[in-house]
Amino acid sequence: MTIRKTGTWFFLLMFVFSLTFLSAQEESPGENEEDGPAIESDWSIFDAPSYESGDQMFGVGLGLVFPVLFSGGNGEKIEHNLSLGGTLLLSFDYFLLPSLSVGIEANGSFNASIGENMLFMGLFGLRVTYQFVFHPIEIPITVAVGLAPQGYLDQNYLGLYVKPSLGVFWRFNADWSFGIHGNWWWLPEWTEDASKTVNGNFVTLSIAARYHF
Repeated sequence: MTIRKTGTWFFLLMFVFSLTFLSAQEESPGENEEDGPAIESDWSIFDAPSYESGDQMFGVGLGLVFPVLFSGGNGEKIEHNLSLGGTLLLSFDYFLLPSLSVGIEANGSFNASIGENMLFMGLFGLRVTYQFVFHPIEIPITVAVGLAPQGYLDQNYLGLYVKPSLGVFWRFNADWSFGIHGNWWWLPEWTEDASKTVNGNFVTLSIAARYHF
């Protein structure tokens, strides 16, 4: 009886030990996932630039033209009779650096006079842009220079224009951004008679969309 009881207790102890061992083995493969080391993706520390050399961008804008200041060749102020007008802008930019691009642009605009006659202007030029990026906000600063054919009644003039501009855009996705931009147009009309020289200054405010590719 003593041997049987001893054998019975021995097998019971072995059985309990086996269950305890198997239970510990089931919980040990990672020492509890909550206590194991955290695995982070490499993508979490990868910050790709929004633009790279060779990127391109096509833009279109539609806005208002405000005639603000006209002066003569000797600086005296000239009263104008132009009212609020409209403008359309088409542009193309090529990125030389992540923040620097060069491109071309074409503007068309009109302003009515008090007598309901129309001043039409076309601006065709080269542009350089430096852009600050605070994702998803992008702030381009642009300077454009080019030729500006103008027409009013039976008078035509081919002159120069200089246009600094500032914009604020929201990068909607990889392909599109939307925003607003303001521009200052300086359009001088130089003539042989200095008394007839006119410096026209306009301000434009436009909504715009840009396609990135």
